[in-house]
Amino acid sequence: QRASVATRRLVARAPVPDVNACMDRVELRAGEKLVWHFRHGESAANAAGQVASEADGDRGDGLCTERQRHEADAAYADARLTATGIAQAQARRADLGVWRRRPSLIVSSPLTRALQTAAYIFADDLAAGVPLVVRPELREFF
Repeated sequence: QRASVATRRLVARAPVPDVNACMDRVELRAGEKLVWHFRHGESAANAAGQVASEADGDRGDGLCTERQRHEADAAYADARLTATGIAQAQARRADLGVWRRRPSLIVSSPLTRALQTAAYIFADDLAAGVPLVVRPELREFF
């Protein structure tokens, strides 16, 4: 017998709705779990990719040479959060500080940007002993 899952997806850089109001409307029955998904904040790869795409667009020849060069650069495969990405994750932590329901498990990709985002958003929960599980299959392909 499979437990049903109520799912919400939040991006680290998107405004968070009134989470408690949303969760208050979710009635969990026995065996159900509430799962929240967060995308990592802005990484160095995201920022560099944006610059590369803009350079290609500015050139106006329809080619994506800068974007292709960026995507082939192994230095971005496990990029860290930028200062903007850290600020985004810290803002989510502040927003989620009012949650009435707290996570019982935090799951992350092994990529640095995902681990950093989880560490910033769920710092209090991790400090309180909520386990962090790293799942390699959650890693995106670069």
